[in-house]
Amino acid sequence: MNQVKFYMDGILVNTTAAMHDPYHVNILGLYGNKGLNYFTQSRIEKYLKALEPVGFDFNIHAIGDRGITEH
Repeated sequence: MNQVKFYMDGILVNTTAAMHDPYHVNILGLYGNKGLNYFTQSRIEKYLKALEPVGFDFNIHAIGDRGITEH
């Protein structure tokens, strides 16, 4: 194994993709109704800095516009 996949946010259909604007419906009752970010900037940096030197490649999954731009 030499690859790691990080999921930065969820998906659109259940309103977990991290968005800049709120969803029109609030399925999960999340604060702000803008989806979820699974990683903070410092957390993702910690993993990348630890794993890259030992030979890992990365795939980063992000769907929502906020999930893409915040990291």
